[in-house]
Amino acid sequence: MKKNLCLALCVILCLGLLTGCGKKYDAEESTIYVEKKGVVVATDVQEFDESVYSLDDLKDYIKETIDAYNDENGSKSVTLKKVTVKDNACSMTIKYASYEDYAKFNGCEIFVGSVAEALAAGYSFDDIEFASVDGESATVCEASEFLDSSENYKVVILKDDAYRIHTYGKVNYVSTSNTSIVDQKTISFALGNLLEGVSTPSTEEATETGATEVYGEDTQESASDGSVSDEELAEEGEEDTEEVVFDFSDAENSSETVTESLGYVYIIFK
Repeated sequence: MKKNLCLALCVILCLGLLTGCGKKYDAEESTIYVEKKGVVVATDVQEFDESVYSLDDLKDYIKETIDAYNDENGSKSVTLKKVTVKDNACSMTIKYASYEDYAKFNGCEIFVGSVAEALAAGYSFDDIEFASVDGESATVCEASEFLDSSENYKVVILKDDAYRIHTYGKVNYVSTSNTSIVDQKTISFALGNLLEGVSTPSTEEATETGATEVYGEDTQESASDGSVSDEELAEEGEEDTEEVVFDFSDAENSSETVTESLGYVYIIFK
């Protein structure tokens, strides 16, 4: 929740604090789940100090922010699925009716659609290094390999947001800058990520040693049908006598520096 809710979760971005419980959208690191029919579900994992901030106040703040957005954009545009705090980490899962809602609500740039639709929307695949993905290995390739294909490839494009991105289909190609493979449906996009050991089709030796390092273990599996389950909103706490405002404007936000140079990630899947 980079623009609206992220500041309400923590002062410092923290990865890997919350252990998943085996449910579909539980995640150890902040993850965007790209589902069928344009639905996006995002789980944000952040540091949260319960000695400083109240979970009930946080829930109220999130609900008020979502209600204000839905009043202007439709009652089911954004839905809070779950918010929990464990071991000083807050995990919040929100469902968005479309990627446009995700972009508008969070003040970021994201695109989800077919490759043809991305081109029509003005996105360029030129001057970007791509790699074809096969399991845990990747091979540098030209964009023409999928642009000229008759396959109905889909694409996720995200700018300047460090996330894991989980697609409902198998990843076939990915841009190589700041990316790493988590599993066949999940790409990690963060500053400094490398597709280590990427092979090139022109070098036989590189092809033989082209295993790509896998980042992270026990990653979450997504339902193959891309469905989104409905969970009840977390219960509100008791009403406080004074309003609590989550304002961390004076705190250092290290994620701003990290995301400045991330650029774009392109994930092509089907």
